[in-house]
Amino acid sequence: VCFRPDSSNEFCSVGDDQKLLFWDARSKLTPVQEAPKWCTVDLHCVDWNQEQLDLLVTGDANGATVVFDRRKMSGPNGESTPLYSLHYHEEGVYRVGWLPKSTKHFASGGEDSSLFIWDLDRVGAPRTEPLVD
Repeated sequence: VCFRPDSSNEFCSVGDDQKLLFWDARSKLTPVQEAPKWCTVDLHCVDWNQEQLDLLVTGDANGATVVFDRRKMSGPNGESTPLYSLHYHEEGVYRVGWLPKSTKHFASGGEDSSLFIWDLDRVGAPRTEPLVD
């Protein structure tokens, strides 16, 4: 579960049902939006970007981290179309988190005991050097 950074009522959730759901605590006990299914394995984690509120990242049981733009979650056939689908972990991803004040960098930690810091400007491989101010 991850709350939208600018709201105490809106949040999203992922689970072993392979769904990304968006909720609003002010509404009934049903999701306000369900992302079209893109994943065939359990989803373990999700994080909402603090700077660009339409960006989310998820981690799954196969070791993938997937970045979405919420405004573009439905493809022509109803499927989700990720901005990036990054496969670098050897086992499941159990934690993802955006770097505060960045729309380009996030970290992912996996069951394979690895931690990667991703730079979306250099998609294809995680960063090998530290981020410095």
